[in-house]
Amino acid sequence: MKFTKIVLCLAAVCALAACDGQGVSAERFAEEAKKVEKHQYKEAVFNYSSKYDVLGVKQEAKGKIEYTFKDGEWDTDSKDANALGYEMMLYVNVASFDGSSLNIPEEAKQYNPKIGYYINPFQVKASLYKKVDEDGFKGTVKLSAIEQFDKYGYMTKLKVDYDNNQIEEKAGIKTVYRTIIKMDISVSYK
Repeated sequence: MKFTKIVLCLAAVCALAACDGQGVSAERFAEEAKKVEKHQYKEAVFNYSSKYDVLGVKQEAKGKIEYTFKDGEWDTDSKDANALGYEMMLYVNVASFDGSSLNIPEEAKQYNPKIGYYINPFQVKASLYKKVDEDGFKGTVKLSAIEQFDKYGYMTKLKVDYDNNQIEEKAGIKTVYRTIIKMDISVSYK
């Protein structure tokens, strides 16, 4: 289960950073991001779908949330339970990243994740496939994540596919741990 935490941490890196463009180093990505033209949109629309299956407990969500920017803040009248979380994403822009915010956490490096940084357009892409055989757990973990940004540095797409399938065997008893997370978000602006 330690591995699960590390992989989710890696996915979070993408979401914070979070192909067709030109592949570059994390440092070059940060340098180019600082050059993004400042722009403030007045409206944003999130379309999202998510599926979670954690130890057999399944949850699905799908929706559309509209936001308006007024008095220096993003706001919505939506009663959607995800509205606040997505609103926070509207304040993030690639121009505010520095090289250190794009680094892979030390704990995740041992699993050799692949993270690609791209410009023209800005994108961050991560993938990981690992056969696990540690601390009594055996199985596989797969992660694929991509985050795309528009020319002003605002997120336009976030897609995450995560599958952790592990079996623990102790004292002759097998326990299956399975976590599947699929998330697809697109954002349009005016």
